[in-house]
Amino acid sequence: MARFRFIRSFSITSTRSSITCIWTTRARLGWGGWASRSVTTTRDNRITELSRGFRIELGTGWYTPPGVVHAPGSMLTYEPQWNSDVNSVYENVASGEVYSHDFLVENCPPDKAEDLDYVMGLMDWEKNIDPDYRKHYFRPPVTYENTVAGTAKWITYGNPYMSAKEITVAPMQTWTLREPLAFGCIVVQGRGKLGHYPAEAPTLLRFGQPSCDEFFVGYEAAQRGVEFVNAGLTEPLVILMHFGPHHPTMPPAPV
Repeated sequence: MARFRFIRSFSITSTRSSITCIWTTRARLGWGGWASRSVTTTRDNRITELSRGFRIELGTGWYTPPGVVHAPGSMLTYEPQWNSDVNSVYENVASGEVYSHDFLVENCPPDKAEDLDYVMGLMDWEKNIDPDYRKHYFRPPVTYENTVAGTAKWITYGNPYMSAKEITVAPMQTWTLREPLAFGCIVVQGRGKLGHYPAEAPTLLRFGQPSCDEFFVGYEAAQRGVEFVNAGLTEPLVILMHFGPHHPTMPPAPV
């Protein structure tokens, strides 16, 4: 599953991993020191004062393992996820918006909703306080092809769940892409075609209006190859592609 969202709250994905490719200036990941157990209160618990903030470059990413508290910034985030979105929101006030106790325990068994030991146990404490968190989980893009037609980068990699690429096709160019796996993709800039289908990143979309920016390419079609055609005169065509696990050429995690 891949999605875009504006992430503000400090929360964890408690059962599966997510990978974020972030267009922002600062991300909060894990704990910088000890953490208070008082996560539920009627006042702002100011939980981000205990977290580490990483200044990051636009277009770079992080692998966020399950159980790690995170808030990857306030700008647009590309977040491929394993097919699960079970989470707990530990920050009770974010940007003036109040999150009730229900957001903290909404996926807990009913008899555990008031059990703080259980709620705090949802976190992976070893990963949250990892002093080398950036070294282990930061994911800069890895360019593997750069030609006149365009550029191809790995942007999600080094994990057992999923992978993703960013394909940039230069103006008035065509790129034929062959992949060993089926994939989904999202057009985030430009216009042109994917195979026989028109493709365009919408600039203004009203509620209920259709778009032509999301595609799924099946296994056989991916192996035959799909033409990405940029019909723009000056603007690149940028596509984000996401795969399931076990892509044979996915780079390993940084050592």
